[in-house]
Amino acid sequence: MSSNDTLQPAADILVVDDTPDNLRLLATMLKREGFAVRAAANGPQALQKAAQKIPDLVLLDVTMPVMDGYEVCRRFKATQEMKSVPVVFISALVDPLDKVMAFDCGGVDYVTKPFEFEEVRARVNTHLKVRKLQAELEHQNRHLEEIVQDRTRALADAHRRLEVLDEAKTDFLNLISHELNTPLNGLLGITEMVFDMYRFDPALTEFRSLFNLSRDRMTNILNDALLLTQIQAGDPALKAESSSLRSLLDGAVTNTALFANSRQIAIQTALEDALVAGEPQLLLRVFSAVLETAIKFSKDSHPVRLEVVAVEPAVWIQIEARGRQIPADVLPNFFRVFAITRTITPGGDIGLGPALACRILHLYGGTIAVENLNPAGVRFQITLPKAAAAQR
Repeated sequence: MSSNDTLQPAADILVVDDTPDNLRLLATMLKREGFAVRAAANGPQALQKAAQKIPDLVLLDVTMPVMDGYEVCRRFKATQEMKSVPVVFISALVDPLDKVMAFDCGGVDYVTKPFEFEEVRARVNTHLKVRKLQAELEHQNRHLEEIVQDRTRALADAHRRLEVLDEAKTDFLNLISHELNTPLNGLLGITEMVFDMYRFDPALTEFRSLFNLSRDRMTNILNDALLLTQIQAGDPALKAESSSLRSLLDGAVTNTALFANSRQIAIQTALEDALVAGEPQLLLRVFSAVLETAIKFSKDSHPVRLEVVAVEPAVWIQIEARGRQIPADVLPNFFRVFAITRTITPGGDIGLGPALACRILHLYGGTIAVENLNPAGVRFQITLPKAAAAQR
C-alpha cells in the first residue's frame, strides 16, 4: 500500500505537458501512488478532457504551443465546473513574474523544473486534502442552508397558525363581550324583576346572593374580554397619563374589601406615593385584579400584604398572600389568556384578571411576575415606570 492510499486513493489527476518524457514520468509516478491519471499533450486536449470528466487536480506546464498554461488555467477558472479544481503549475520558468502570473490566473501552487517527485507528491496531497475539506465544508454549508430553510418554513407556518389562532381569540373575545351583552342584559333584568317581586321572601335571600355573585363575575368577564380586545387592537384611547400610586392602591383596597371580608381576610398595607404612568382606571383594574387574586390564595385568616417596596428608579409594588400555592404546571403560564382551564383555589376561578393585568402593565411599560413561597403562599411583584420618566 502506498503512502497516498489512505488519503486520496481514487483521486483523478489531469497532467498537461507538451514534453512526452515529462508526461510519462509524472503519469508513471502518480499511478504508482494510487492515483488515476489522464494525460494531455497541449491546452486544447486538456480543455477537452476536463470537459469530459472533471479532474480532482491539474498538473499544468506553462510553456506549450498553441495555448500556454496561463491561458489554459484562465479557461478552466472561467467555467463553474472547474472553478474549484486546484491547478498546480510545473515549469522550468523561474522568474518571479512567471510565478505571479500563475497565481493571478488561478493557480494554487508552482513547482519548478527539474522537480523532485517527493515535492510534487507532497504538493498534490496537500491540495487534494484542501479540496476535500472545501468540498466537505460546502456540503455542510448546503446542509445547514437546507436546515435553515426548513426551520424558516416551519417558523413561518407556525407564525401563520399563531396569527390564525390570535385572530380567532380576538374574534371570540369580541363575540363574548359584544354579542352576549344584549341577551344577558335581558336575562339578568328579568331575574332582577323576579327577585324584586318576592323581595320579602326570606327563602330567596341566599339565592339572590348567589345570583348577584354570578352576575358580577359574568359582567367582569365580559368587561375584561372587551378591554383585552381593545388592548390587542391598540386602541388609541388607552393613552398614558400621570396617576397617584397611593390613590390607585387605596382604591384597589376599597374595591376588594367586600370580597376580602367575605373570606375573613385582612389587607395590610405599607404604601408610599409616587406618580406613575398609565390610564388611572386601567391601573386601578390592575391592582384590584391582582389583589383579589392574592386574596383567593390566602387561607386560615392569613392577611394579604400590599406594600410599595421602592419608588426609584421605577415603582415596585409587592402583593403577598399566605396559605396556598399556584400549581407547578400552571405557574409558567399564569398570565396567559385562557391558560388556566381549571379551578385552582377554593376562592373561585382566576378568570381573566391576571392576564388583563399583565396586558395593561405591558401597555404602559410595566411588568408583573408571580412566585410561590415557602411556607405556602404566593408573591406578586409589579413594576411601573414613574410618570416623569415615561415617554410614550
